[in-house]
Amino acid sequence: SIDAAEVSPVLLAALLIRSEDGSISAKTARTLFVSLWDEAADATPADALLDELNAALKKLDRLIDAQGLRQLNDDAALTAIVDQVLAANPKSVAEFLSGKDKALNALVGQVMKASAGKANPGQVNQLLRARVQP
Repeated sequence: SIDAAEVSPVLLAALLIRSEDGSISAKTARTLFVSLWDEAADATPADALLDELNAALKKLDRLIDAQGLRQLNDDAALTAIVDQVLAANPKSVAEFLSGKDKALNALVGQVMKASAGKANPGQVNQLLRARVQP
């Protein structure tokens, strides 16, 4: 049960919040969960749940930053990477424009590679579609 878990429910909630708000990817959330479990975070009494949640978010943010796991969500930075990938892959762009949707997946993969896996894939997909659509 959750009561027997080493990671407090509030810290787990903080991890889910960061995953849902796009700060980290689902894969990174799993990595961080293992790190949190290994740290055997102790839960405190829930007399100030909001304070505990904020403290948990701060702790999680420190861990995300210390391990360099923050997901890249900055439109300007992602647009620059997208533009580089589009310029370097004219064949994939042409294939996508001719109706081959799988070519977009190849472009998303190249952006993910260029961002060392830190780009938000959903955001990358939107940016690519916006830049490539005639």
